[in-house]
Amino acid sequence: MTPFEYLQTLRKKLRGFPQKDQNSIIEEIGSHIECGEEDIRMGNDPTQRRQKLMDELGSPERMAKGFRIIYQPDGLVDFLLVAIPLLLNTSFNLLLVNMMPRYPWFDVRVEVLLRLLLIGIGIWRGSKLLTLAWAPRTALQIFAMLALSQGYYLHQSIIWIPALLGVTYLIGRLVWQNRREALIVIYGMLPLIIGGLGFAFYSASAVQSWSGRIDLSILQVFSRYSVFLDGLNMVALAVIFLVKNRTVRWAALEIYGLILGSWITAPREVLLIWVILPLGTVLLGWWLDRSGREKTRLLA
Repeated sequence: MTPFEYLQTLRKKLRGFPQKDQNSIIEEIGSHIECGEEDIRMGNDPTQRRQKLMDELGSPERMAKGFRIIYQPDGLVDFLLVAIPLLLNTSFNLLLVNMMPRYPWFDVRVEVLLRLLLIGIGIWRGSKLLTLAWAPRTALQIFAMLALSQGYYLHQSIIWIPALLGVTYLIGRLVWQNRREALIVIYGMLPLIIGGLGFAFYSASAVQSWSGRIDLSILQVFSRYSVFLDGLNMVALAVIFLVKNRTVRWAALEIYGLILGSWITAPREVLLIWVILPLGTVLLGWWLDRSGREKTRLLA
């Protein structure tokens, strides 16, 4: 691949970036290639220098993926596709309650189908943040629908079990593809970790003895300031989707993880689910990410 072909392919892979950012990236990489072709330390033969330079740059696809992580093009659209449904969630649930007496099928299944649609939009847009915002929630919702409805939806298991398996596979695939991006991995896994442990506690009656004053106090705080916390959750998501500074995004992920625990409302699980688990998980991810980047910088 010639440098011209490399830059042309890279520009195609940067689809969705603002034109100004595309031009800046292409100019930067083009300048790097020109300097490398004239650097005798890369080899005496021009063809050899060019080949070594291309090998160091990596494929245009890989480079575009790296810039996509940094620049996050179209992040505002992806954020709105998460924020708007979340903000309308309470109103939509009230609509479901009002419609169910007349239309029995107008229940949680409609919400699941809408979330599957949002997952599809995330895949189509190539947005891992958008896809991972809805896929874990949807997997947990389908699982709860099958496990906690006393068999009401089991006669439709031929539909919902393949859907659950497909969404679970999608989550695993995205997490594996981004396994070197700890922030993305933790962001995608937090709902599953919190929700999965919540289901475990729900099934284990022995855990009821964990209830205490601290748990009830935390529950009261989250209940009293629920509107404020919903707004804070939107701010945290906006930072995760739109801000480029990794430290700030990790801090926002910490807030996002804490508020995710509001799914679990039984007092006996509040302290562990809402506080200890999200804090510990995100802090561990942040430490691993920071250590890995520091090691890479030293090796470079």
